[in-house]
Amino acid sequence: MVWFLFLRKTDNYKFFVAKRENIFLFSVLFLQKTSAIL
Repeated sequence: MVWFLFLRKTDNYKFFVAKRENIFLFSVLFLQKTSAIL
């Protein structure tokens, strides 16, 4: 996973991970709400 090590050295790595986790958590909560309605 060379690309992962490369991203880890960048300055915006933490921001990228935080944004990615927020999108993931938001999608999970959204799916839970929609499944509860259905």
